[in-house]
Amino acid sequence: MKKPLAFIVALLVVICGLIAFTACNGDAQQTGASIATHYDGNCQTKGFTRYPLPGGYFYDVPDKEFGDHVYDDGTTISEQSCTEDGIIDYVCTLCEYKDTRVSEKLGHDYIVSASTATCTQAGTATYTCSRCDDSYTQDVDSLPHIGDGNVLYNSDGHWQICKYGCGNKCEISSHSFDGTLVQTICTEYNYTVFVCKGCDYSYEEIDYDSKLSSHTYEAYTCKFCQRDMLLDYIDTFEAKGSERSDLISIKSEQELTLLFDYITLFHLTQDNRKYFNIEYVSLSTDKNAENFVMNYLSKAVDLHTAANWGLSVGYPQSGELTYISAYCLSKNDYNQVATISPNSEGYPVELYQQFNSYQFEEYPNTRSASFDNFPYKKRNYEMSVTTSDQLFYAFEHGYIPIATQGSIAQNILNKAKAVSRQIIDDGMSDLDKVRAIYLWLVREIQYDHGIVDATTINGEARVWQYCSSYYLEGVFLYNIAVCDGISKAFCVLAGLENIKCIRVTSKDHAWNKVWLDVNGDGEKEWYATDATWANKKQTLNNRGTNEVLSIDDFLFTDAQKAALGQTANNYNNVGCDAVTQTNPYSHVYYGEKQDDSCDYVIENLDELTALFTYIATCAAKDTIGATVTIDLFVTVEYCADNTAINQAVKDAFKGNGQGYSVTHTVPTSTDTYAGVEGYSFTLYITIR
Repeated sequence: MKKPLAFIVALLVVICGLIAFTACNGDAQQTGASIATHYDGNCQTKGFTRYPLPGGYFYDVPDKEFGDHVYDDGTTISEQSCTEDGIIDYVCTLCEYKDTRVSEKLGHDYIVSASTATCTQAGTATYTCSRCDDSYTQDVDSLPHIGDGNVLYNSDGHWQICKYGCGNKCEISSHSFDGTLVQTICTEYNYTVFVCKGCDYSYEEIDYDSKLSSHTYEAYTCKFCQRDMLLDYIDTFEAKGSERSDLISIKSEQELTLLFDYITLFHLTQDNRKYFNIEYVSLSTDKNAENFVMNYLSKAVDLHTAANWGLSVGYPQSGELTYISAYCLSKNDYNQVATISPNSEGYPVELYQQFNSYQFEEYPNTRSASFDNFPYKKRNYEMSVTTSDQLFYAFEHGYIPIATQGSIAQNILNKAKAVSRQIIDDGMSDLDKVRAIYLWLVREIQYDHGIVDATTINGEARVWQYCSSYYLEGVFLYNIAVCDGISKAFCVLAGLENIKCIRVTSKDHAWNKVWLDVNGDGEKEWYATDATWANKKQTLNNRGTNEVLSIDDFLFTDAQKAALGQTANNYNNVGCDAVTQTNPYSHVYYGEKQDDSCDYVIENLDELTALFTYIATCAAKDTIGATVTIDLFVTVEYCADNTAINQAVKDAFKGNGQGYSVTHTVPTSTDTYAGVEGYSFTLYITIR
């Protein structure tokens, strides 16, 4: 019995300890100790407080009372109103105990529903409760004038007319102004706009002491007022340079370009040549001067204009300055430019038949034959023009050309307008118009391969200076030209639509840049375009040598042109860098739907199949034996190599091959446009 007795004693000791510990922990809980945690109960279960013990044990002390009921959202027995209380029953979700509660009546909320009183006489007003139909009527005094909400104003102040129809002014107040300073552009002085805080009255105060801001030139034309940069230099060029001892100082290639423009526009001859000194290069020795003329000045002459130039260099001598002089041909000779044409005797004819292409759209022809409301007439400055080069300059530099009656400039201007009437629709965007111009030049103008390497025709030297292919005459009179004539024609056709377009040149080529919003983001950027290289000469085994029409060079960047060995060293200092990446194939479409589902960027078999379906529709209308081409660009995600391209063409051709057969060029390397890598190649469709 000793062992059980010892166990009972030990148990009593533990129980006493727990009682003491409980009392101790109860005090700890009251003093904010964190060792105890309380758990709420409800109407069915009491809550409790849990106390931890050493070793991970714990004990619970129950609450003395049960917890609260857990009620539902309530059931409305009767709605409260203006005059009656509402009753809502709430039922406990645990024990179904019901608690009935009263929502007090709302009372009446009277508002004026009708009144016979006005601002000129007393009357009655009826007040109706907004919550029920209860109402009452009582006499009221005449009302104050209340404005009708329409604020009127003049230079003295603002007011409203009484809404009751008495005609009296009310809420009369003087103006209280906020002023905003407007920093203006090159055509206006700064001014402050004062606007009244209480009405729309405003006025402006012009600060005639402020200075007009400088012109902001884009491609030698102010983007705000269309002023030609050459106007900044004409006074200087006129005042100086007539003598060797009074040289014009040329401080940059840009100024040199403008001097050449000045000499061209005003037909300065040997008798009134201009003498100038090039300060941005050293001409301190005979050799340096000769090198400059050979390597820079001659090049600049070729780059900046296709006019026929005369140049001479004065080398350093004792007591004399180094100088260079420049002039056009004599006036008689200048008027003889572009007289050598493809119709001339001994002309080296080398032209190639163009393949037709399904990617070149039909012309809209929506303008009438008498349409003459061309957008360029909105320009601010006029310029008299006689020659074709003057006409080109006027359009490129933002002028309204005023052609001399009976001149070649008038003849070409009329022909350019006829082209624009044929290919431009007034509903087109600027991008649509530029695309139409590009497609017309590519399809309608043949490249003059024969004249490129010619040095004489029937013993006549200086061939290119007289050849029509280097001028607007080649495009608009003969439909045969080289890059000089084609790039000038692009400027003229874009200029008719008042689209800023410039001619850009490298050592042996000329193309264009246009100022466009291509991405539809509201911001215009420079895009390069080349309608000359879109006529690509290719010799095919069974078709001979032909020109294949291409859209490779519809839109591109300076970087892409540099990759082809060309450099854009004209206009590159006045904001004309073509830096925006774009894919030319994504801006030319087939069929009626004008979006990326029918462009020439092919990303999957469905798109290529749809293109072949379009080809089948077109082929049914063509002559048997004809060869038609299409350019396209397939992404590497769709076709990773030439084997995949061959298979893709075969797959898309299935089911669409009735009436024609198809072959294609084999691309040797990938192209990258707008960050997308792929292959560009040409399909050749032969009608059977």
